[in-house]
Amino acid sequence: MEPQCPTCSLTMVEGFIPDANLATTLVSAWVEGKPEFTALGNAKLSGHQTYAVKAFRCPNCGLLRLYAGKPRIET
Repeated sequence: MEPQCPTCSLTMVEGFIPDANLATTLVSAWVEGKPEFTALGNAKLSGHQTYAVKAFRCPNCGLLRLYAGKPRIET
């Protein structure tokens, strides 16, 4: 079931927010726990549960709602 906009009561449209760099484009993720970083400044994912982020947008007012569903990676 698609979420309803709390402002307009319309069905929201599913989409995603890409994470892009020079080499690839990925779907954003929510990572459980406090961030830890490597010496190079990269976020450590090892030992953290990650969840793909689903984004929904109201076609009338543009409100975005984000949801983190089932775990996608166990590290």
